[in-house]
Amino acid sequence: MGKKIVWALVGVGFLFLSIVPAQLLAQPSEEYLIASLDVLVQRTLHAYNREDYIMFYKYFAKKMDPVKAKRFFNAEYISLYKKELGSIISTRLILGKTNLDHDLPELVYEAKFEKFAPVLVTVNFVNQNDDYRITRVRFDRVYNNSSLGGIHAP
Repeated sequence: MGKKIVWALVGVGFLFLSIVPAQLLAQPSEEYLIASLDVLVQRTLHAYNREDYIMFYKYFAKKMDPVKAKRFFNAEYISLYKKELGSIISTRLILGKTNLDHDLPELVYEAKFEKFAPVLVTVNFVNQNDDYRITRVRFDRVYNNSSLGGIHAP
């Protein structure tokens, strides 16, 4: 009787493993995902402040190669954002607006810039061969603080 139960449990275990996609078993926890992506964001935003286009694009996805050029960085991030907003002074993650989809996560921050605050910083990612890479960094001036909503990370 005992052997039958053991073999039944082994069979259920194999059935479970064959039904559950391997991706679900290997997905990182939300805390780990946020912390890992936040490191990439902070390094990228630091490069924005230094106007270092090479380091700014270091963590971008391969599919973004056509826009990873100095002229694009200067046109969009320096001539537009840096001229209007200045450098980033501080950021705070807004958990209520952050999307932790394991394939296409998005982190959203409330930021204070030299010339304007608050600014919504949205960073989109793609899971590229089990390695998260940035696909977009966007800065939006916020005129109504109630649109920031959500819980801030500590």
